[in-house]
Amino acid sequence: MSFIRRYWHLAFVGVCGVFALCLIVPFITAALSPVERSKVPVFEPVYGLPVPPVAISDNAIAALIEKRKLVEHYAERVFFKSESTREWGTFCKTRHGVLSVHHVTANGIPAHGPKLTPALSLKASDFAFLTFDPETAPADVPAIRPGATYWIIGFPAGDTDGEVIRVRAYTDDMTPIGYWFAVEEQAPGIGPEGVLGGISGSCLVDDTGAVVAVVYANGFSKLDEGDTWALANPIRSALREAQGAVPSTALSFLPRQDVPQIAVGRHAIIDRGE
Repeated sequence: MSFIRRYWHLAFVGVCGVFALCLIVPFITAALSPVERSKVPVFEPVYGLPVPPVAISDNAIAALIEKRKLVEHYAERVFFKSESTREWGTFCKTRHGVLSVHHVTANGIPAHGPKLTPALSLKASDFAFLTFDPETAPADVPAIRPGATYWIIGFPAGDTDGEVIRVRAYTDDMTPIGYWFAVEEQAPGIGPEGVLGGISGSCLVDDTGAVVAVVYANGFSKLDEGDTWALANPIRSALREAQGAVPSTALSFLPRQDVPQIAVGRHAIIDRGE
């Protein structure tokens, strides 16, 4: 008993030490862990509305994040406002600089979006070089491969999130200059619905991530290969024209068979009746 009375405080200190160690170990382990940890973000309401209890899968969230990254990398939304009209469009960002189409940049300086004006516009072929050097060698831009899959990345009118639209290269055209792409099914059970106003100026991107063309018109011709179309101006062709080649619109007397027609009227991207 005398031993316990003499050394009881050592046992008490030992028990307290073990208890303190149990409390400290989780913090030490977390600090030394190679796994990066971050605080769970607290999101403020965006619209101020109650959020319905809808379950969203991890795959759906990943797809939204991927889409957002692609749109921000390739496209800038532009909006033009005047006393008589409102116009939307897209500026296409490439590794060589920014491009768009003439019928978008002809609206002037955007009210929203990058305050860029063309260094060179090709009105006949509806193409605009903004910060992209028109003296760039055409061979520096990949050629379009017939039958290959591509993606249109841009902003339809009024859309602030942007779209990524899968298409397939179909055929080139001479009246006017361009290359037709068949719009493909975008999701299971949802057929192609077409490209809309505001998408003009969007990038057309290949499977390596290279921008090969700029979108400027649409069509709904019923052909064996499809009935929903997007017309894009190949960057290679625009560079050749900027450097002195004859634009293909000058060759409009050539016959056109099994080629989509540009949409006109309320469903058209651009009024080609000018």
